[in-house]
Amino acid sequence: MLMMRPHAGFSLIELMVSVAIIAILSAIAVPELRSMIQDSRIQAMAHNILNGLQLARTEAIRRNLPVEFDLVPAGVAVDATQVAAIIPNATGQSWMVRVQDPVNGAIFVESKTSDQGGLDNVQVVGVASITFNGLGANTMAAQAQYNLSYPNGGACATVATPNVGLRCLRIQVSPGGQGRICDPVVSVGDNRHC
Repeated sequence: MLMMRPHAGFSLIELMVSVAIIAILSAIAVPELRSMIQDSRIQAMAHNILNGLQLARTEAIRRNLPVEFDLVPAGVAVDATQVAAIIPNATGQSWMVRVQDPVNGAIFVESKTSDQGGLDNVQVVGVASITFNGLGANTMAAQAQYNLSYPNGGACATVATPNVGLRCLRIQVSPGGQGRICDPVVSVGDNRHC
């Protein structure tokens, strides 16, 4: 006796329902994913700048000489041959560290460019140049700050709407020279607050 087995597989209706569910989930997830990527780029740029500030401060203490941290426009290549000619820019997306040696002039330490990994779309607005003295203090005698945002990605979250928009960050450099990344949106009791 010959028995007929049912065919294994999906019917057209089951396949269409599955595709519809995937499309709905994708429509919900894609904007969140895009926002998460933009937030991570802002964080990456904040850490990039903070690393440069810490390098400049450490180099100032190590050499016991004034050391500058300078924002440089994106796409400007910086090396030892042109270190004295670079003009800092308050909206630069790359950075450079140079020693201000009274005998030898400007000495190149290190630079980083932002033109990799989408960081060139992060907007940085702050102090064009900070000089650290031999004790590691910020010679401005005031707090310096850098505000980071992602203009192509939309508006930053605000205190009134903390869950709407991007998580734009701020870097603060105290008069003593310590740098930290903070979030201007979080409440006063939070240690991430600016």
